[in-house]
Amino acid sequence: MPRVVLGFPMYRSEELVSATLDSLLTLEFDDYAVVAIDDASPDGTFDVARRRAETDPRLVVEANPRRLGMIRNWNRVLQRAYELFPDFEYFAWASDNDFRDPTWLPKLVQALEAEPNAAIAYSKFGLIKGGTREAPTNRWLFESTTVADRIERLQKTTEGLRAGPMMYGLHRRSTLERAGNVPEVLLSDVLFLCHLSLYGTFVQIPEVLWYRGARTTGGRRKRQRAALFADPPATTYLPVPLQHVLWLFRTLVVEGRLPPGLGRGEAVHVPEVYLKSWVRRLVGRGEKAYRKFVKRRQRDLRRRARPLRPVVRRARALARRVGA
Repeated sequence: MPRVVLGFPMYRSEELVSATLDSLLTLEFDDYAVVAIDDASPDGTFDVARRRAETDPRLVVEANPRRLGMIRNWNRVLQRAYELFPDFEYFAWASDNDFRDPTWLPKLVQALEAEPNAAIAYSKFGLIKGGTREAPTNRWLFESTTVADRIERLQKTTEGLRAGPMMYGLHRRSTLERAGNVPEVLLSDVLFLCHLSLYGTFVQIPEVLWYRGARTTGGRRKRQRAALFADPPATTYLPVPLQHVLWLFRTLVVEGRLPPGLGRGEAVHVPEVYLKSWVRRLVGRGEKAYRKFVKRRQRDLRRRARPLRPVVRRARALARRVGA
């Protein structure tokens, strides 16, 4: 049985899937498998992956009979990992526009082994632009290894994480089993990771070992809803913070699915803490955006004023001569 399973939910990515599988199947780790499930793609995504599985026994390729949407397919690959490999220890999701350095997996396994309280480990992240890999060192930085209190950790995570890339880190299987599925809400990665922070700390190793390509779901709610769901639930038309708060209340308080050591009385306050932290995050982003706007406006004004400077200097010189 493999120690690590990588889950690859695929959809309409015929041109990308081969390169993604190359990245996943050339990791420098001896004991892992890849479960790839195509979400009823209208193109040749499934056929490309199936042909690759014929040459590599570590790769399992399946297809959904009908489209589930991105979130349910994320949960589907995890469920199939449980069924196919009941004894695996670590799990990670993959997408069709991210690529991993060959040392990504062994180094993240080592990081989780060194931090028994960690729920997830990830590296620093890079970007792929025009086929070139860039490794910025000041983006998507976040970890919480020094924060022992789970409520404080929830606040820190809600206000500081950069969810997209971190979702694709290496998860501890025992944590995923307790935390449950990825929530069926908009910005599900944000809520999933914030909820996960109640179960353990987040570790970020200081090397760039994971790269994201140009393909994105998109920030518009309509476009995101269409990508995440085949049949969007009615609740996804509510404001995003309300979707998240309702999910937390139902999960923790109504259903009583609690992290170890968190009582139901304390859990009642988690949605409130989350909402306040979310508001602070939005306010902080708004202030940052306003500062950028002011700086950009000042640059524009200086640029527009530049051609007038010689005219102003001549006018001042003429005024001095007249005054003399």
